[in-house]
Amino acid sequence: MPNHLGTPMMGTDPTTWKWVQVAEVGRFKGHPSGEFELTPELFGQVVANFKHDGIPIPFDLEHASEQDATSGSIPQHGAPAQGWIHDLDNRGERGLWALTEWGKQAKEYIRGGQYKFCSPALRFKSKDRVTGQPIGARLTSVAMTNQPYLVGLQTLAARDTGSTSTETVILARKMSDLVHSPHEYMPTIKQILKLGDLSTAAECSQHLDRLRELCMSMGPDGVHEGTNLSEYVAPLSKLVGASPGMTWDDVFDRVEDMIDAAIEQHEAEYHSGGARMSDAAPSTETTEETQTMATSDETVTQLKDAQTAVGKLQAEVVTLTQAKDAATVQLKEAHAALSTAQAAVTTLTAKTTELETKVTELSKWQADRMEADIRADVQVAFATYKDQRNLKDTDKDHMLSIAKAAPDAFRAMYPFVPEEQRHLLRTATPTVARDPKDAMMAITLSTVAKEIMAKDVNISYADAQIEAAKRLNEMAAASQ
Repeated sequence: MPNHLGTPMMGTDPTTWKWVQVAEVGRFKGHPSGEFELTPELFGQVVANFKHDGIPIPFDLEHASEQDATSGSIPQHGAPAQGWIHDLDNRGERGLWALTEWGKQAKEYIRGGQYKFCSPALRFKSKDRVTGQPIGARLTSVAMTNQPYLVGLQTLAARDTGSTSTETVILARKMSDLVHSPHEYMPTIKQILKLGDLSTAAECSQHLDRLRELCMSMGPDGVHEGTNLSEYVAPLSKLVGASPGMTWDDVFDRVEDMIDAAIEQHEAEYHSGGARMSDAAPSTETTEETQTMATSDETVTQLKDAQTAVGKLQAEVVTLTQAKDAATVQLKEAHAALSTAQAAVTTLTAKTTELETKVTELSKWQADRMEADIRADVQVAFATYKDQRNLKDTDKDHMLSIAKAAPDAFRAMYPFVPEEQRHLLRTATPTVARDPKDAMMAITLSTVAKEIMAKDVNISYADAQIEAAKRLNEMAAASQ
């Protein structure tokens, strides 16, 4: 993991650096130096000034870095850093976080419970070291301390230093605190790590270290060599109550602290070096006292059994939660598939409607085209036979009706003549003489039309001629 300058610090292992919350959003009214407020905007100033300075910020003990060189134990011991802050992150409403490289002694203090709070020193009215211009808030150091201003809060609280300065406010935050005993959580840890009930806390620690190494080389999907590591990390995160923004490395640190506490308790109970009950001198207690001790031992045994049962129930809760999460994922995938199918149906419906519209337009175009072709044929026939048959403009509608109803009969009555020969049919003086065949067709058409009108008195002459043309057309086709 790089520092804020982009390169690891000399002699450090960036993979061991931890994100620590050092301040939270809030207003504090009871500090001796006066009321002050911490906001995301102020944290933004702190981060900007840190990156501008380009140097890490020290973690010390009891704000030694903020004291005079002649104060307290500083003349004899100085103010050595217990850790270094390599990066800052403004997480808005979730406060200001520091990427911290802990020193060896600091780790021992924290794990041993000797220090439980961190306390950042903020200078609200800092000035640029070169220009002297105001630049807002700056984080100058963070201390390990056991003097919280608001006792009992696990979130940040102002630390009462007795200072009257309004430029620097020191805060304190609880760093670690185990709520449950190892008897309650160790069975759950063993089950999550897929170890047997007889596994020791040391074996759990070794298995956790191996899991941490595998997580460092896992793919973006959380899988390492075919093993889904999220099956381990997810329940461990639930066990420690991981908050938003925590990394899997932070989760492992908390679990490691829990396992270390279990090891320490085991050593205190069974390997403290004191004499065992069997090695002690014979007891002179009365029978009543012995019975009381037996009852107490039985109560302890029952309590341990109950704690074991609670651990198993917690493991079952983790398993059920995982099943619920998997079902939720499947449900989301099903909803996504349904949405995709509905979108496809909508697209297909639109394309079908578009195709139907095009078919309708094509049908209309074909009908219009056919109408235009028939009218063109009638116009050509009228122009060709106008003089020969003494046709009038009023005859066009009659010719058009026959052409639509009986195309073959129309062609028989008005045979097509090439354009270069049409002048032969045109005369200066119209004549009524017609081709005998055409005359016979006209007579036959007229005769059939009259027969139709005789049978149907409601039919018009024009409709009778159209019907007659159809019948003659059918007869001609049948005779061929």
